[in-house]
Amino acid sequence: MSGLASIHVLRIESNAIPLEVLINGLPVIYLDGNHSSPVVLQEPNFLRSGRNTLEVIVNAGPVASQAERPWRTPSTALTDAPPARVFVRLDVRPIAEANIPPAGEASVAFEWQGTAYGDPSTHRRDFTVMGSYPAPWWQRADQIDMSKDAKSAAAYVDRLRSMLLANDIDGFLRSQRTRFVDAARAIQGDPGAIEQFVRNALEEVSQPPYALAPLAPTGLDFRLLCDRRVLQVTTGTRTPPIHFIRPDDQDDFGYTLLMAQMGGDWTPIG
Repeated sequence: MSGLASIHVLRIESNAIPLEVLINGLPVIYLDGNHSSPVVLQEPNFLRSGRNTLEVIVNAGPVASQAERPWRTPSTALTDAPPARVFVRLDVRPIAEANIPPAGEASVAFEWQGTAYGDPSTHRRDFTVMGSYPAPWWQRADQIDMSKDAKSAAAYVDRLRSMLLANDIDGFLRSQRTRFVDAARAIQGDPGAIEQFVRNALEEVSQPPYALAPLAPTGLDFRLLCDRRVLQVTTGTRTPPIHFIRPDDQDDFGYTLLMAQMGGDWTPIG
């Protein structure tokens, strides 16, 4: 599916602590606990030519829009907190070696040690990317005003969920084609192949024993990003609003949702 010879790979190691990693203001991953595995970046969305910024929120809050606000209860005894460690590095890797631990100097790295249960702290590291990356379309998107746009954003999410509840996979995929083009550009691949991959997944989880999970009682959580041009939509428990589950909890399928607004219309970001 990919025409790339090399890719940017984010390697994260953490224990006993929740954290979130963002690049240039876009969330890459949220982790709640121990983790050690690589994450491949969709480059045109996350990276730009020249200066870039890696951002790590240690002790990130469980609600995305409040990731940097204190969220532990005052009764939590810091003296009882276990030691915690976070290590993040970004490397350019041959695509065949994406899962092999890198050696040598990283493009950027961050390390933190302390105790769990503390308040959130945000750490930023700048790094340089060589090569030519076209500016993503959403940098020209409308600035979002949640006092005016929250209702239409919720309605857009509701339409997506309604399509899937009605098993209208074709309609859902048509609504996501901008996202597939974004994702294909990231790997110099075929948008049709990515759409087919998502179709296969949706056809599987649209049948029992899977079911589209109801929204959490807290409803939708909206998080403004990138100079108010991108909206991250999750629930109050950080799960995506499109989340298929099984009664036995053996497996699930979550469809993350970042979106921008152009001329009043919501469009997903790859």
